[in-house]
Amino acid sequence: MSETKFTPGPWYADGVYVCDSDDNNICDLEQENWEPNSYLIAAAPDLYEALEEVLLAERFSNRPPVTVYQAEEKLDRIKYAVNKAEAALAKARGEQ
Repeated sequence: MSETKFTPGPWYADGVYVCDSDDNNICDLEQENWEPNSYLIAAAPDLYEALEEVLLAERFSNRPPVTVYQAEEKLDRIKYAVNKAEAALAKARGEQ
């Protein structure tokens, strides 16, 4: 797995700024680490969507399959969620 280069969380919104836990503005394009942070910010919707898919897959996987088709469908949903999460993380790291 690739090393992350963006500012570690937690982050919080303060008006029009996003700041880290030390109250540093992490969206200031003049900061040294603006590019890695921009990748993470741009990936936020993808990360959100990936988390939703993981939760849907988890809920779906808790239902016992009745048929082979349902078992395959369950596995497909899990694979889809994992692929979505991997793509979102790669985007957050600036690899896409």
